[in-house]
Amino acid sequence: MERSERNIAILHAHNTYNNGSFAMLINLVYYIDRNLPDDAAMVAWIELDGKENEQRLLAALNNHISGKIQIRSLPLKITSPDNGQITAKLARLFAKLFIHPRYMKRLGISAVVILGGDDISEYYKKWMIITDLIRIRIYSKGFKTLLAGQTIGPFKGMRRKLAAWCLAGTTIFCRDTMTVDYLLNKLKFSKERLFESADLAFADIPGQFASAPLRNYGLIQGRYICIVPGGFFKLYTDDQETYVRCWIELVKALLRSGPATGKKIVLLPHVTRPEDDRMIISGIRDHVERSDDLVIISEELLPGELRRILGNCYFAISSRMHASISAFQMGSPALSIGFSVKYHGVTGQALQCQELVIESSKQLFEDPGMFTEKVIDKVNYIQNNHKMLTDKINRMIPDLKMKAVSQVNRITEILLS
Repeated sequence: MERSERNIAILHAHNTYNNGSFAMLINLVYYIDRNLPDDAAMVAWIELDGKENEQRLLAALNNHISGKIQIRSLPLKITSPDNGQITAKLARLFAKLFIHPRYMKRLGISAVVILGGDDISEYYKKWMIITDLIRIRIYSKGFKTLLAGQTIGPFKGMRRKLAAWCLAGTTIFCRDTMTVDYLLNKLKFSKERLFESADLAFADIPGQFASAPLRNYGLIQGRYICIVPGGFFKLYTDDQETYVRCWIELVKALLRSGPATGKKIVLLPHVTRPEDDRMIISGIRDHVERSDDLVIISEELLPGELRRILGNCYFAISSRMHASISAFQMGSPALSIGFSVKYHGVTGQALQCQELVIESSKQLFEDPGMFTEKVIDKVNYIQNNHKMLTDKINRMIPDLKMKAVSQVNRITEILLS
């Protein structure tokens, strides 16, 4: 039987060294492949920056997909950082808005899937988000345009009206109730094109049950605490030195505190390019007395390997949201240090664990003593309520897994229609 073939583009997936967005990409491809009928085939043109990113994706999916979906690297730089002179940036912007869509048409692409989580907000690009919104508007005029696993907004001033206009022709899958409410009530988005779901990373990742990661680092389930200090310090403060000092003081406090007694402290990077969590980990390593209780991981692991480590810890402390999701997904509590509404939407609302979010402020990361005190206070809460928290997490996770997988099922249906 001859297969019908669809060509799709998957964007905002360029950097596999950000293991949060990488986990979402893996699950999107993996579960599309599982849902494709036997008489259907798909070519996924994925925005990947260079051969290394393509090889990491193929390694993560190795022996986990059937072959009904073919992976090809989209030879366009769309959402990777602009580091050139202003003239080069303007030329690249012109290409993104006017040349790339025509090129994708020539490839036979009929649909564009833009991967979440929170790129469509002002947290990272400020007013420059305008160019991304216009680009999405252009896509929606020429392709089926789906936004998957998204937290969107908030926007300020005229950007709110622009966002409403630019997103009107898309179909959006939200990963939290907060985004649904914002799109309906603030942007007046159409209910028919809006779906409430969950972060794609809540679904099982291929490779997350392999035993090698724990064995390789001498870790025993429930006998260690994971710390993931985010390398993108400017989301929290302009003072990098004091930011690192906050983490140093926290690790020192944990090494001498009750909850960590008899447990190892694992310093784990979740994003290594372009902002590198290992930069912060290196600063901690240089100022904390080394002992057998401190495990430093520097390898660039795959999402399944990272999840295996995070999901078997006693608890995690993270300023990377998807590191927290990986711990939760396998039943371990995670204390999230959040800089945006996404932490409240995903950890607070979806998991109903608002008590496991510390809302960040510049003052918090400019005072190592206050930072350590706040985190240790929450650590003591986790220690005293560990069973209650794990029971609650294990009640919530099956529904979030189902929502994440159902999201991809619906996306597959739309792509095939």
